[in-house]
Amino acid sequence: MKFKSIKTKMAISFGVLILIICIGLGTVSFIESYNTLASNATESLLQMAEQSAKFVETKVEGQLDVMEGLAGNYYIKSDTLSIDQKLNILKDEVKRSGHISMGIGDASGNVIFTDGVKANLYDRENYKQALQGKSSVSDPVLGKADNRLVMSYAVPIKEDGKVKGVLIATRDGSELSKLTSNIKYGKTGTTFMISKNGYTVANKDISLVRKMENVIEKSKNDPSLQELMKFETYMMEGKSGAAGYTYRDGTKKYIGYAPVKGTNWSLGISVPKAEVMESLTKNEKLEAFTTIMFVLIGVLIAFFITSFIAKPINAITKHLKIVASGDFTVPVPEKLLKMEDESGILASAVKDMQEIQGNVIRNIIEQSSNVTENMKQINMEMENLNKSIEEISATTEQLSDTTEKTAESAEEINDISNTIEKDAESISQKAEHSSESVLKATNMSEEMKQKAIKSRESIMSIYKNTKESLENAIKDSKEVSKINELSSAILAIMENTNLLALNASIEAARAGEAGKGFAVVADEIRSLSDDSKDTVTRIQEVTKNILEAVENLSSGAYEILEFIDKKILPDYNEIVVSHEKSSENFSDISNMVRDFSNTSYKLLTSVQNVSKLMQEISDSGNEQATGAQNIAGETSQITKMSGHVVELTEKAKEKSDSLANTVSKFKV
Repeated sequence: MKFKSIKTKMAISFGVLILIICIGLGTVSFIESYNTLASNATESLLQMAEQSAKFVETKVEGQLDVMEGLAGNYYIKSDTLSIDQKLNILKDEVKRSGHISMGIGDASGNVIFTDGVKANLYDRENYKQALQGKSSVSDPVLGKADNRLVMSYAVPIKEDGKVKGVLIATRDGSELSKLTSNIKYGKTGTTFMISKNGYTVANKDISLVRKMENVIEKSKNDPSLQELMKFETYMMEGKSGAAGYTYRDGTKKYIGYAPVKGTNWSLGISVPKAEVMESLTKNEKLEAFTTIMFVLIGVLIAFFITSFIAKPINAITKHLKIVASGDFTVPVPEKLLKMEDESGILASAVKDMQEIQGNVIRNIIEQSSNVTENMKQINMEMENLNKSIEEISATTEQLSDTTEKTAESAEEINDISNTIEKDAESISQKAEHSSESVLKATNMSEEMKQKAIKSRESIMSIYKNTKESLENAIKDSKEVSKINELSSAILAIMENTNLLALNASIEAARAGEAGKGFAVVADEIRSLSDDSKDTVTRIQEVTKNILEAVENLSSGAYEILEFIDKKILPDYNEIVVSHEKSSENFSDISNMVRDFSNTSYKLLTSVQNVSKLMQEISDSGNEQATGAQNIAGETSQITKMSGHVVELTEKAKEKSDSLANTVSKFKV
């Protein structure tokens, strides 16, 4: 929405300003009230929590004091009465105090109760503390016998300063919850208690006590309990305090907490934030109504004030509209000029502006004709300049074309030189490689020559030694023929021996009994002679075979020696001669390749110099072509610019004519 009247704008501006001030003051007031209420709520919650904790502490101490007095009774602590008689005394106390039962326990934890129940409570924390001489109360727990929610008070039974037993009393476990239910803050505030381990020991919802709910444990799986868990952690640590938090259902609450001294408990009181801030909500409504009333009154007052201020401004606006139409002859009203406030100053400024603009318009009318003539002269000069520049541009383009062709030819020659350079470099590398290969072949040929000479010398040495050994062996083999001679002599001896044995046998037979022993010897000699004859015959056969083998071996050995002498040795001589010739040929080739490699290197150096020179020529040509192109481009650009200047001068002339027509409308 647009407001054309300054009076309306000023009225709305004042109204918005008043609204902002009222809202600001209301906000500050609300924040202060909010902080004050919050501070009072936390302080009062803390005080009430401390007082309530003291109240619970007093109740517990009262029960323990009564039981300590009973435990100090002579009949309870002495052994004068039996356990049954002591239990009868305690039954009266049960009825009087409202206990569920009472019992007496020994140092081992064995307890006998007035209702006849027997149990071992040694594992209960408060029972252990009683055995150590300290009276205490337990958390509400489910009874071992009947699963009933109970809590126990335990005090030591002492005799001569030593603990000899424990007096214990069990009470309804919901007693604490009933006690805290009577502690209220506001309409919906609730009171609860937890133990040092985080278990609920008192709550208006008794099922939470029976289930021994632990917010610390539940918060591990339920992130919505994190804020409450933080304050319950403080309670477990025995701290006092008060603050705000957000419950699991999103409800914002305040909590105050304090420890119950003499126990393991801590008491907390929580109340919804909405209840605490209820009075603040009423104040908000009242402040909103008051703000609206003040804004409306302020807008009315602002409307009257702005009407008075806007009247002379409207008169000046009407005069400015006349001036804006081009009529500078109408004077500013004297009434406005006589005003001494900002309106009078504005009127005087309008008068001065009217006079100055009138003078300016007169000068514009006079100078516009001069500008038109100057523009015509500039236009003619720029046209002449444009023609000269176009001629320069044409000449430069021709020079650029010629330079580009020269650069292209130089680049082609450079490419050819690069190709020749690469081929020459490849030839030089191959020549160098060939020189190395020839050198290796020469060395290899020389090595083979030396090895052939050494092999020939080795074969000659082996040939001579073998020939000598073979001749000696053949000569020695002739001694085998003597074995036949010896065998023949042995055969003759054996025949004679056999004959003598026969004669001996005959003589022994003649001798009778006396010659029997000699006959046996004669038979043995004859038998030995026959065996010797057979052996000699076999020796002659073996000797004959040996002689034939030696003859064959000699014949083969002579053939081998003849083959070595006539074939192998001449071949080795030829190999040596061939390697000598190869070595000479390789030496000649190596010299030729070395000369070729040197020539190739010189050729490569010359080609590289030519390539480098052609590259410089090509670069120079490219630079000249680039320069010529730049000159042509700049000349073309200048031509365009000069044309643009001509266009601008034409437009300037048109603007000057238009300006002259425009200022002619003003009345000065």
